[in-house]
Amino acid sequence: MSSVEEFLTKIRDAERKISSLESEKRNLENLVKVYKKDLYNFCEHDWIRDWGDRDSRSRWECKNCGLSRHVNY
Repeated sequence: MSSVEEFLTKIRDAERKISSLESEKRNLENLVKVYKKDLYNFCEHDWIRDWGDRDSRSRWECKNCGLSRHVNY
């Protein structure tokens, strides 16, 4: 195999690995959303004002679980 073919093989292998890892990342992000939704429904929330976060939609967070008052999970 020529050195050009070896580089092309390495590039293809790396691209496949990147694709696989991106897919795994998306799956894990979806799993985190499911966990947050379940936690939101499970927790007995005690809402407190979040004075430090001025950029978020909700300035309320739960003292128990730390989730935002406005669910978008």
